[in-house]
Amino acid sequence: MVDTLYCKKVQGTKERKTPFMEERQIQEFVHRVSNDEALRKEFASDPEGVIMREGFSPRVTQVVMRLLPHLSLGHSLRFSPARWWL
Repeated sequence: MVDTLYCKKVQGTKERKTPFMEERQIQEFVHRVSNDEALRKEFASDPEGVIMREGFSPRVTQVVMRLLPHLSLGHSLRFSPARWWL
């Protein structure tokens, strides 16, 4: 049984993230990178280190790496990540 409020497996011992949680994790990361110049520079210079520190799943890592050229621009993004994601 999956508890959708907490998005984790209720029965059994392993907790698993649902696609909704992964999507939210990507949205929050995009928002932080677009608003934090230091994080943006670090992500541009050492994406693997940032990804390891964030603890992304392989699926989230794949999406984030595809976004790397867009997220590592030298200026703050001028759109709302929530609106862009839709």
